[in-house]
Amino acid sequence: MDLLITSPTGFSKERQYVCDVILKDWFGLDYRLVQSDRKDVCISLDEHSGEVCLPDSFFGQFESDANLWLDPKSLPVHALVSWDVAELSSLIAITSPILPVIYGSSQPTRSFSRNNSGAGNRIALPIDIFGSAFFMLSRYEEFATSVRDAHSRFSSDLSFALRAGVLMRPIVDEYVEVLWFALVEIWPQLKRKEHVSQTIVSCDVDRPFSHAGDLATSMRRIGGDILKRKSLVDAYESIAGSLRFRKRDYRGDKFRDAISKIMDLNERAGRSVAFNVIPEVSHSKYDQATNLRHPGMRALLSEIKERGHEVGIHPGYGTCDNEDAMASSFDVLRGELELAGMPSLTLGGRQHYLRWNERVTPILLEKNGMSYDSTLGFADRPGFRCGTCREFSLFDMKSRRALSLRERPLIVMECSVISRNYMGLGYTDEALEVMLGLKEACELMSGNFVLLWHNSHLTSADDLSFYTKLVA
Repeated sequence: MDLLITSPTGFSKERQYVCDVILKDWFGLDYRLVQSDRKDVCISLDEHSGEVCLPDSFFGQFESDANLWLDPKSLPVHALVSWDVAELSSLIAITSPILPVIYGSSQPTRSFSRNNSGAGNRIALPIDIFGSAFFMLSRYEEFATSVRDAHSRFSSDLSFALRAGVLMRPIVDEYVEVLWFALVEIWPQLKRKEHVSQTIVSCDVDRPFSHAGDLATSMRRIGGDILKRKSLVDAYESIAGSLRFRKRDYRGDKFRDAISKIMDLNERAGRSVAFNVIPEVSHSKYDQATNLRHPGMRALLSEIKERGHEVGIHPGYGTCDNEDAMASSFDVLRGELELAGMPSLTLGGRQHYLRWNERVTPILLEKNGMSYDSTLGFADRPGFRCGTCREFSLFDMKSRRALSLRERPLIVMECSVISRNYMGLGYTDEALEVMLGLKEACELMSGNFVLLWHNSHLTSADDLSFYTKLVA
């Protein structure tokens, strides 16, 4: 008993990709995609009457002008129209019944219909669910927009999601819930794959030790304590800490201690943590990696593995568009793990500084055998960059194929909310409310609340209080 998806002609690979994600991966249903000379997308079920129909607004816009593909003119308007989902049902689990329409009917409040005529039930929804999902999951707008920030990142300020007011809600997941409700309204015998909401915790270990580094690094740190922070106490601790590090004495090292705290707190919750490490320096200014063969680093990796946690990869600043640097990072980490008796054929992880070149980075990660990536959140704001809190396969726009690389979207990075460089909310009730609100939205969608908290940002009582509330 398969679903039959009948769509307009064109973009068969893109349509199959998004159908695979929603229908096969997320719902666990088999389907067939056929194309015909029509204007909308209709879903039917083998040997059963009824259908669910959707507009084809996203892909349909290219029928009259193929040159619009990846042109900024093809992006949705920021002032979205909205549809009150209560017209279909008040029982659909979404964050708000007033649902913004990314692509769909121009007058969605008057476009929904349910037909109970003799030919079987028919539901026509006003949202182009497949096209809108492709737009968000493929990061289409990033291919169509060339502006980037100082670190060559696509920032939330540039995004359609922020300007349209949908960054803080899992809009694709909400569309999917509407689609599912419509399907089972007509075919109640359908059963979907069960998803259980999880809190997935990761730590990008940019600086595993607070006093690591050569003599020049230590002198710069001490100079900063005196001249910038105007603290002789900090300068004394930097001197003492540097001496202890050289003696392989890591007691009292606040960054190293934070890693142990992260493991302790999450073990109490029955959860493992992914600790992503920088294998080697790819940029002299932005990478502060400790050599993986350093005795302290080897001991740390062994402890992480022995306690049942994950060692992941955090390719350095200069790897996101550099094939040789990326390959070297994977080789170095895999080689060290093998020497330590912890071989790993597949690795998950995240790009340093969340640097992501949509045309190159996912291809390089797949080429090096990465199993999942968790880079796709914005550095300057938390939220749903891809519109979802569910894991999915990435899409290569150039070769028009689904990658084996899975994306585990990043929902909250602590400094995005707290740091003065970004939202600047500090350790306030408002900051905690933002983080917990996103966690609740993920739970409502039976999705994954993916949290990144750096060990170098877990050194104060305020850090620990926030972190404990998020991972409890």
